Amino acid sequence: MEELLKNDKEEIFIEKDKHKFIKIFIPLLLILGIIGGGGYYYYTNYWNNPNYIISTILKAEKKALNKDFENNSEKNKFKISGLTTINIDFDKTDNNLKAISDLINNLTIQSIGEFDTKLDIYNINLNTKYEDKEFINLNTYIEENNIYLKLNNLLDKYLKVDNDETKNVTKKNVKITDIKNIINAIIDSLDKTINKQNFNREKDKITIEKQEYDVYNNYLVLKDNEINIFIISILNDLKDNQEFLDSYKKTFGSDIKEEINNLINQLQQEKIIGTYKFSFYTTDSLLNSKLISIQIDENIENEKTSLIINMPKNDEINIEIVSFDSKASLKVKKNSSTVIFEMLIENNEGKIKLTSNFNFEEISSVSKPDLTNAINIQELKEQDAKEIEEKIANNEAYLSILKVIESLSKNENNI
Repeated sequence: MEELLKNDKEEIFIEKDKHKFIKIFIPLLLILGIIGGGGYYYYTNYWNNPNYIISTILKAEKKALNKDFENNSEKNKFKISGLTTINIDFDKTDNNLKAISDLINNLTIQSIGEFDTKLDIYNINLNTKYEDKEFINLNTYIEENNIYLKLNNLLDKYLKVDNDETKNVTKKNVKITDIKNIINAIIDSLDKTINKQNFNREKDKITIEKQEYDVYNNYLVLKDNEINIFIISILNDLKDNQEFLDSYKKTFGSDIKEEINNLINQLQQEKIIGTYKFSFYTTDSLLNSKLISIQIDENIENEKTSLIINMPKNDEINIEIVSFDSKASLKVKKNSSTVIFEMLIENNEGKIKLTSNFNFEEISSVSKPDLTNAINIQELKEQDAKEIEEKIANNEAYLSILKVIESLSKNENNI
């Protein structure tokens, strides 16, 4: 009997524990289900939504640009030093093309510029060399709308150039706030227009400089005049943004609203037959999608042109324009004080490569040259002109270039 009572009590306790467990477990399951369902809804409708992803990236870019403006707003005095080289590779069987290529390939341009953007004072020196021999060394100094030029290796005085276009121009006090307003308005208008579109999203792989990336392609295809409607939507938003219009007028001194209206009218009348595909490639990341490439493909009358912007790293951007018979690219690398530009143009006949290295540094003020013996360019005397001619005639770089030009003329006469 006692054994039975004992068993009954144990069963009652077990039953009570079951009820207690069920009371706790079922609500917990419901909460987890709500969280899981909400998370799934949030993922599928937001983080996995291409419109939301692109909008988030645009907002992040806007924030980063504003931060850069704030950090650099006081940096109005700076110095830029640069070196530019050009390399041309054309058909070597053509003697004239080979001679022109060799001539240009032996040119280098060294530049040093000092800038005060607040007071509009600039001191820029360009030194062009041929085969490491000085060819043209030009200094330009600008202050209070006055322009002074000096050919350092040809004349020992500055020539003042009359700048009639700026004599009666009131100096514009460009503020960083207005620049920010213009850029923010453009990004916001683009964001609004993108959010009205039906983007698609699919997994993909892309290769940037021999490195492969697993990405999502967030893409939009616009057919025929849909591209005009897309652009008109952005323009309509901008022309109704009074802050944008005011800041544009303060910065550039003109009213852009009329220009926007004219452009809208032109686009409304224009007929396009073809397709445009906008692809935004983002890294495969749930909480931190990073934009690493943008590609715009234009296909009009079976002729395809692509604009590709790759940005795999924060300090590097590569831009390519590819058509059926040619390719142009621009690579920009930067750090806190250096920017490197590499531009390449290729087609069936050859290629042209331009490389520029620039160093940036802050300065306390722009160095002012001695202008005491400056004369108006119209007052240039015959004696000064003769001095320039004599120095040019004895310039080694000039004489070498002259030989190349004379050989080109002989080749032309022999054809």
